[in-house]
Amino acid sequence: MLRIRKVAPALGTLVLPCLSSSTTVRAGPVVDPAGETFGTGSAQLDITSINATPSGSNITFFVFFAGPVAPPSAGAPNSAVGFIDINTDRNVDTGDVPFINVFSPGPPVVLGQDSFVDPGGEFLHPGSVDIFRTLPDTPVGTAPIMFTSTSSSATVPLPLLGNDDGPVSYGAVIGTFLGPTGRAPNGTMR
Repeated sequence: MLRIRKVAPALGTLVLPCLSSSTTVRAGPVVDPAGETFGTGSAQLDITSINATPSGSNITFFVFFAGPVAPPSAGAPNSAVGFIDINTDRNVDTGDVPFINVFSPGPPVVLGQDSFVDPGGEFLHPGSVDIFRTLPDTPVGTAPIMFTSTSSSATVPLPLLGNDDGPVSYGAVIGTFLGPTGRAPNGTMR
């Protein structure tokens, strides 16, 4: 997928209640219905759930799929690329329009994107993803990513996100090198 300046309006949210290592996450994974992919190509990566788990000074973002996925560095038809949008201050009036609203159909998600994880960066440096701050689009580092046959997980140091002591909101749009095919959440969430 190509990175573009985002211009779409935003409308829903998903909240990770707290990033503090002393506070537990109260929200479970966001379950996404199977079989509602969009896009083109024979490989239709279908997100079944997303989740984020804080641990110490890190947060791990999980994306689970209905079928097999491969890392971008594999150059396979089912290589998973896309974006995990992160609103670090949970203020929808700051940040930028999230990629989920730019690269997918459906109701927009209210999320002022302050940072994002770019799993497609794994193509250039296997085993790591790029982390960006949104305004301006500035790379701030890399984080490790792991793939199983039907999931990926990226463990991001909280300082790279610019907010290590408060809640975040997040969403994901994922697809193949041919384009996006799945998103989570699909609708408005609070």
